[in-house]
Amino acid sequence: MSSQADNIRARERGASAIRTAVLCAVLACVLFALQGCGGYRLAADEPSVFGGPQATIRIREVVNPSLFPWVGAVIRAEMRDEITNRHMATWKDNGRTDYSIAVIVDKITVTGRATDTDDSDRLFSASVSLKAAVYDDNTNTVVWDSGFTSVSETYRTFSGTDQQAAYSAVRKATQYVVDRMRHSF
Repeated sequence: MSSQADNIRARERGASAIRTAVLCAVLACVLFALQGCGGYRLAADEPSVFGGPQATIRIREVVNPSLFPWVGAVIRAEMRDEITNRHMATWKDNGRTDYSIAVIVDKITVTGRATDTDDSDRLFSASVSLKAAVYDDNTNTVVWDSGFTSVSETYRTFSGTDQQAAYSAVRKATQYVVDRMRHSF
């Protein structure tokens, strides 16, 4: 009887060893499959061109040759808000900083048309092209350049103006530029 009990215990140990081996093999396959994703990170987790949130930043200048005088103020406010809200750097309005940003607005175009017979429904299209350069204020050298970023925005309104369409496009272009400040590729 004891030999029969020993045989049963041996079979149970063997089955347990097989289950353990299968489980280890499945886990190894899962780990190998996930290893391809090992270097993947979300853009929000990428380091910014400023290094970290302890770096200080300010706007050096905004060159705006457009007929919309408010564009410079919108770009300054959007840059400040986007960089601060993303914890990329500490914003300073003036004084000595680690980095500064120069923004050049290449062009802003706005077209509009009425889409109904009584001119109450209007459709505006706005396009903005701008670029930003980040300077190291200690050496006065460009450490990052966005290249020109172009954005087109369509804006339908019953009571709005062409400036609302342009404002929306300027905001989106500024957000795109700040997005690119985290790309490491």
